[in-house]
This record gives sequence, C-alpha cells and structure tokens, in this order.
Amino acid sequence: MATVLHLTGSILVGLLYGAIIPMLPRRPILLGGVFAPLAWTGLLYTVLGIVNPLLNARIDWRWFLASQVAFGIVAGIVVVRQVRIPTWQYPLAARIGVETPGMMGEDREGNRP
Repeated sequence: MATVLHLTGSILVGLLYGAIIPMLPRRPILLGGVFAPLAWTGLLYTVLGIVNPLLNARIDWRWFLASQVAFGIVAGIVVVRQVRIPTWQYPLAARIGVETPGMMGEDREGNRP
C-alpha cells in the first residue's frame, strides 16, 4: 500500500510540475520554491487526514513545508543554470487556452497554417 501511495503521489507531483512549468518558463525558482510546495503540501495536508490519520498526526507540517520549499528552490536554481535551447512555441496566452484572434497566425478567414 505504501508503494502504491508513494507512486501515486510522485506521479501527481510530476504532473503538477509538468503542467505548470511550461506556463511559467521565466520564473522556475518562484514556481519550484513557492507555488509547487504550497500546492503539494496543501494537497497532502487535506488528503492525508482521510487516507492515514495516524501518519498525519506524526508529521510536523512546518518542517515538511520547509523541506519542500528548500527542494523547490534548489530545483529552480538547477533549471535556471541550464543552457536554454531555442524552440518555437506558442505565446503564453495560447498555451493556457485563451482564444485571441491573430495570435496563432491565422489568415483573414481564420484558417491556421
């Protein structure tokens, strides 16, 4: 059961990072050091009381959050130090689903290339 819970939690954290990092590519330290730890800790805090109340009672949530923030800051620093590879990407508004005419390079009839 512990392996299944750990695997599920790891997949959820990976999906969280994978879904949000492309939306905020210029601020990986903010994302990794603030947003993701708060979201992850908040999710665990609310769910763990239902899933495993005994474990929930034994976790020092302040230290847990502090360790998550420390890990996130280090991960953000690692991302910042990486060499950027230029790629062609849609604008941020298009990536998050905002439909704005002219953003995707449509012609006058609205057809995309």
